Amino acid sequence: MPVTLKDSIEIYSRMLIKRYGSSAVRKAQKHAGELKHRGDVDGFEVWTNISETISGYLNPQADLENHSNNKSDSKI
Repeated sequence: MPVTLKDSIEIYSRMLIKRYGSSAVRKAQKHAGELKHRGDVDGFEVWTNISETISGYLNPQADLENHSNNKSDSKI
């Protein structure tokens, strides 16, 4: 079974958390910024998604609240 981009984002997110703990978000954001600076828009988007996924793992309640707020905004 092939590994999807979503699967890869989950795998990298978990790996970064195991390696860097609470610093994992900053590491992913830093890498995303480096990619953006080099003009790698696709890489920037992927690493931004990794950063957001890590944030969700480390602070699941905030992730649920943000998701809930986004849903209510779309109904307006």
